[in-house]
Amino acid sequence: MTAWNAFARDDGAWLIADTGGFHADGRVLRFQSKIVANKRLNLAITQAGRLETNAVVDIADWLDSQPDQRTALAGLPNLLRRLVAFDQEAQANGAAKSSGDHPEGIKLAVAAWNHESQKAAVVIVASTTDLGVPPFAPRRTKTVFSPTLSHKPWPGHSFEPCRHAQTLARLQRAERFHDDTCRVAGEMEAVRVGPRGIEWFTICKWPDRVGRKVAQRPSLASRALAKAEAVLCR
Repeated sequence: MTAWNAFARDDGAWLIADTGGFHADGRVLRFQSKIVANKRLNLAITQAGRLETNAVVDIADWLDSQPDQRTALAGLPNLLRRLVAFDQEAQANGAAKSSGDHPEGIKLAVAAWNHESQKAAVVIVASTTDLGVPPFAPRRTKTVFSPTLSHKPWPGHSFEPCRHAQTLARLQRAERFHDDTCRVAGEMEAVRVGPRGIEWFTICKWPDRVGRKVAQRPSLASRALAKAEAVLCR
């Protein structure tokens, strides 16, 4: 239940993700950014699911090899198949013994800005049917929340990252996995791909530790930090 969010808005295409990786039992395995951005292509990718440790590097290398944005978007199914193959190889070499037997499936969300049309685009693709389309079939969308929230404070496409990102971070951190653990940890990062290029934001940070489960209640430090955080996009 790692945080995996994407939004196509007038001011750009947004990705919002946490940095926590987890063992199967909910203990924090590592902290690592899950967003990869490429200035030349003017797009960014975030990933979720059972990926091998070097997945971020694999994605970055793949983006560097793409000649332009259009080719990269068309090649997303091939990138996903490549990541699935890397995961299968890692599991065959014993990765599951150290990191836990996570459910299969990898999802990618891509945020892109087209300078010619002056429009944002979000494309999602998964190796399973989780997104409501066949495996490896790209789907364009305007709003994706994962984990989904128990209640819906932003119906339709009313979520605005600049105004609501901190609230989203707190709500998603409180959501519980099927085993009653929370799976949003580390930092919540946001990337906007827009007319000014690629911008990075740190929404909030939590005092999580490798080897421990996510605290069920926010600490005083994290609450104080949340109050001190400025609104994005001033």
